[in-house]
Amino acid sequence: MEEWRNIMKKLLSALLVLVMLLSLPGIGALAASDGLTWSLDKKGTLTISGKGEMPDYSGDTPPWEKYRDDIKAVVIEKGVTHIGAQCFQFCTNLKSVTIPSSVESIGAAAFYRCEKLSAVSLPDALTEIADQTFDHCTALKSIVIPDGVTRIGESAFNCCSALKTVDIPASVEEICDSAFNGCQKLETVYYGGTASDWDEIEIERYNKRLTSAELVIADTETSAPAPSEKPVGGKLK
Repeated sequence: MEEWRNIMKKLLSALLVLVMLLSLPGIGALAASDGLTWSLDKKGTLTISGKGEMPDYSGDTPPWEKYRDDIKAVVIEKGVTHIGAQCFQFCTNLKSVTIPSSVESIGAAAFYRCEKLSAVSLPDALTEIADQTFDHCTALKSIVIPDGVTRIGESAFNCCSALKTVDIPASVEEICDSAFNGCQKLETVYYGGTASDWDEIEIERYNKRLTSAELVIADTETSAPAPSEKPVGGKLK
């Protein structure tokens, strides 16, 4: 009899765990990744856990495809080194993203048309903003490009119609076609280099809003000291 009770307890425990797992909107492993997993809770928070690179989904669909409309926040845990291309595109209810310092690259169109994403903090290890990364993120109000980024890709911030300020470091060498096209509210560009450094950046077509915005130079070039205003004179002999 006691043995039967123990068997029943184990069965009930297993059933409870199964019910808890089924109560989650989604959970699973990321294909072609090195031990990364994903889970989506009832509040709409999608969490990516583990170590290594997320797969790129160019021409493919991520495993949370059918839950796109339910995703309100994305939390990428430390250990992830790459955010896959097109992985969160069309998550139109996504409002916040947490990206750890371990992330070294973000694939093209990763956040394409995340229309409610109003702010994002980019990790320092990035060396480029890939093509269409934040294309049509129409709620994004400001962005700070990390020092070390050398290229801002084609249509990276295209049609970010609420974008008002952008911080660009002195490390940037190239701003590609339409990187800031359609940013109708862009007012101020904060630049980390000198005025002559800014003139050396290769700014390609369809970035008129960027080039016509107020440019605030953080590192002003040293100019010759002004002449002394102290009176000069003496006795006439």
